[in-house]
Amino acid sequence: MNRSGRVGVLPLLVVTAVLLAGCSGGGSGTDRSTDAAGPSAATAAPTTAAPVAEPSVAASPSTAAQIAEVVTTWYEFGGESAMVDLIGEIVTVQADRTPDELGYVTVDFGPLFDATEAARWPGTIPDTRTQTEWWTALGHLEDGAQAVLDSSPDVSLLWSRQETEQAYEGWRTFDKGVKELKAVQARLRGTFGLRPPTDPWKAPR
Repeated sequence: MNRSGRVGVLPLLVVTAVLLAGCSGGGSGTDRSTDAAGPSAATAAPTTAAPVAEPSVAASPSTAAQIAEVVTTWYEFGGESAMVDLIGEIVTVQADRTPDELGYVTVDFGPLFDATEAARWPGTIPDTRTQTEWWTALGHLEDGAQAVLDSSPDVSLLWSRQETEQAYEGWRTFDKGVKELKAVQARLRGTFGLRPPTDPWKAPR
């Protein structure tokens, strides 16, 4: 899979069709074993099992506080920086989707791929829902960008119908990842009170 290339310069007529379509959308488990060995049948004495208390259905406040604490640690020690950097690359890609004054478009996805890989470096977010949404967003951003990159013609400046449709679907997947990333931001802000000091979506590039 090539993630170092860029979508090259494209004629306005074909690029416009792709852009109009593209812009329409915005750990491992651990084995556990139990040693059940006990007294032999010949020496074991009969016992009466003590009643077991029913577990509480709702999470205790201390558990919620502990989750918030470890999520904050993740955020402060790499999570926020990785997210802000990734958003900055997304903003750049979105800006490059607009034709210049000559009607050409050049989108370089290399820095975006670097940012999505770096976004996994801080490790697993210690909150299952946030972690799932985070990795799903990263996957859609990568898959969408790769589809657009792969749709670029190798030898011609003109896109075939199939290549145009692939680019369209790629941008749809990419935009889905953007929406999911914003949902992760909203959860970090609303549930854990975590937000960057300035809005990275509006920061100048």
